[in-house]
Parts: sequence; C-alpha cells; structure tokens
Amino acid sequence: MITFDLETTSTDIQTARIVEICVTKTGHEPKTYRFNPGVPIPKEASEVHGITFEMIANEPTFKQRAKSLYEYIKCEDILGFNSNAYDVPLLYNEFARAGIIWDYSQNRFFDAGNLFKIFEPRTLEAAYKFYCDKELVGAHGAEPDAKATLEVFEAQLQKYG
Repeated sequence: MITFDLETTSTDIQTARIVEICVTKTGHEPKTYRFNPGVPIPKEASEVHGITFEMIANEPTFKQRAKSLYEYIKCEDILGFNSNAYDVPLLYNEFARAGIIWDYSQNRFFDAGNLFKIFEPRTLEAAYKFYCDKELVGAHGAEPDAKATLEVFEAQLQKYG
C-alpha cells in the first residue's frame, strides 16, 4: 500500500500544481519530492504549507519525475486523507499534463478522511456533546435542536474566535 499526501498551489483540482508529494510504501522509508510547479505559488497556499516559489525554483518539474513516480504507484493500493476528492484527481491531472494516462483500474483507493466521516458521527448530537459536553435531550424536535444549535455556535465562537 502507498500512503501519500500532496502540497499544491491551490485547492482547484483542475488548475493546481503539485509542489510537494510524499509517498510511503508500507514497510519502506517515505519518499518526499518537491517540484517547480512552473507557475507562481499564491501567498495563501504558501501560508498553508510553508513552501514558497523561491524554495523550489531549482527543483525539477513534476513532468520530469512523473514516469518514475507513476511506476512506483501504478498497481498499488493507495491511501490518503480526503484524498479521493482532492489528491487523487489532482495527481491524475498532473500525470495527464505530463503525458501519462493513469489506468487507475489497477489501484484500490482508501480514504481515511471519508472513513472518519462515515464512522464518527457528524450530527447535531455529536456536535453538542463535543462543544458543550452535554447530551441533547429531545433531538430532532425543532425547539431542542434550535437551542442546541445556538449553544454549539456560541461554543464554536469561543473556541475558534
């Protein structure tokens, strides 16, 4: 299994470019590569991942390493966090820009972020317990739900500002 993560120029899977990738094959040391994306890295993206264009200006492009990276992952199971919606499609697009059509039918994809969302409750009851440390009595009644929502929001404002 390959576990991987990307750092990119933006959140748009159609236009974003990869600036850093880490791929870790189970039982092996991680391989981390940085790429010159060929486009400026917006300040907002650099503030998230800490990578500026100046830091990677002399790195190879993704296209220069695409073939070896593709060979490394092409028939492996692939694991990421929120990767099925973002990292995998973006990686597919980068391979395509490099002239490689990724036949991902040979891969199985596991998304730990999706599993977290599936198996850990994302309900008002769970939010009320998390933020207010209270049990929601009368859940799915309009009045208790409205009151709990206000308490959750107030707790979020205190927690996050």
